[in-house]
Amino acid sequence: MTESRRRVTRIEPQKRNLRRFNLFLDGEFAFGLDQTVLLECHLHEGDSLAPAEIGKVLRCEARHRAKEKALRLIAYRPRSVEEVRKRLRETGCDPSIVQEVIDNLVRVNLLNDAEFAASYVRSRLIQKPISRRLMESELRAKGIADAVMASVLEREYETGSDEAIARELIRKKVRQYAGQDPLKVRKKLSDFLARRGFGWDVIGTVVREELRVKNEERMDYE
Repeated sequence: MTESRRRVTRIEPQKRNLRRFNLFLDGEFAFGLDQTVLLECHLHEGDSLAPAEIGKVLRCEARHRAKEKALRLIAYRPRSVEEVRKRLRETGCDPSIVQEVIDNLVRVNLLNDAEFAASYVRSRLIQKPISRRLMESELRAKGIADAVMASVLEREYETGSDEAIARELIRKKVRQYAGQDPLKVRKKLSDFLARRGFGWDVIGTVVREELRVKNEERMDYE
């Protein structure tokens, strides 16, 4: 055995986590490994490892840890590829390892931007409806590619749906302002729709028409 090579003198399970093992080289503790990595790298006591082989083992461990982090992230809630990439990079993972992990998760369909975007849009429209323009901005911030985004929005937003969504929002909101000054109500409703990303053409039409309908209903009861 040359001086550059090191011998695996002991492999023992950790006391607090039996899925992880401590690996000793030349009688000294070297590093901890997950059981999966230990099996994948075919490590046994008595093995002689060159520096390059030790480097491969450490990279395998780093990849495993990055994958575990990614799996925890997407188990908590669905995420886009870019969201996972960003979170892994923030924890200090090597960029090349991050890419390997993402490629693997995409290959087995645990990361799928088209499915994520469709689910995100549907959920958003149910829980807190917004305009198509603002939805596009939110998807872009999550790293969704333009082609994927266009396809999803085309399916989930029907022609003219911005106006329909704005109208439904106003019908619910206008009840809160019963008896208040009409000009102030108009401004509050307009600002509300603007925060949801609707254009002023849609805002002007919807607010004007819905306030007129509400006023006519009030007059019918007088």
